[in-house]
Amino acid sequence: TVEARFKVDGFTNQYMPLVQKGNGAVSGRSYGVWVRDDGAILLISGTDVLETGANFVQAGVWYELAAVVDRDAGTQKLYLNGLEIDSGSAAATDIVAHGSPLLFGNWLESFFNVSPFQGQIEEVAVWGSTRTLPQIVADLDGIDPAASGLAGVTSSSIAITAPPPSSLTITTQPSATTESGVALGKGMFHVVREQ
Repeated sequence: TVEARFKVDGFTNQYMPLVQKGNGAVSGRSYGVWVRDDGAILLISGTDVLETGANFVQAGVWYELAAVVDRDAGTQKLYLNGLEIDSGSAAATDIVAHGSPLLFGNWLESFFNVSPFQGQIEEVAVWGSTRTLPQIVADLDGIDPAASGLAGVTSSSIAITAPPPSSLTITTQPSATTESGVALGKGMFHVVREQ
């Protein structure tokens, strides 16, 4: 489960990534959430893709997003402001695991129709467990940093403006380990801006 509070300042291309964990190859995508220029939201986890219809996201408005992939149940769901907006099936296989960083507002692949995110992203939480709707709704008031299953959470806003940094690399503190591509260990994400 990935949760994020975000606001788009403007759409600069067809797709803009919010949060992405991948190694730069299509076959190396662990998970990622993007917004599309028509207001749709895209969730990719491995080879599973879930994309909403248009008009869910508008520039200048704050949103609370949760993307949940439950490999045991074979489902994936997108929630916006505490409401389920789309669902689909997910493979029962584990996500792609690798040591590449978790990125906010950017990604490692290169496609003509994807540009870095333009806006603000704050309080992103990555969970090593499947969150339920009541848990997601409770998180709207803020993430409990001591919650069970929490891999890491940001505590401050990340403003991404033009020209954007080439990437925002996220690491967890204290030292993190990796299991199925999820950074483990309690702590805050530390943002490293790379120009």
